[in-house]
Amino acid sequence: MVGPRTRSPRLRAPRTVILAGLLTALALGYIGPINAYLSQRAELHAQQSGLDRLEARHRSLNAQLAALERNDVLEARARTLGLVKPGERAFVIKFPPAE
Repeated sequence: MVGPRTRSPRLRAPRTVILAGLLTALALGYIGPINAYLSQRAELHAQQSGLDRLEARHRSLNAQLAALERNDVLEARARTLGLVKPGERAFVIKFPPAE
């Protein structure tokens, strides 16, 4: 009686090579899209943090604009620019140069 037939190693090798080649091609096919996805995700994170900074700056500028509608703040800002009210006298004090 003859034992069970076994396949020769020659037939397994081409199948293994073909299967390994297909799996390698499949893996290589996914590298590009995965790399693009990770790159876009990093870019999105950078853009989002930039947007957050700009929104904070926008809120700050709106607060400054609202403060300028108050007379006391507006007058203080005008004084720092050297402006005087009508009827006031402006004095310029010149100090001698330091030796």
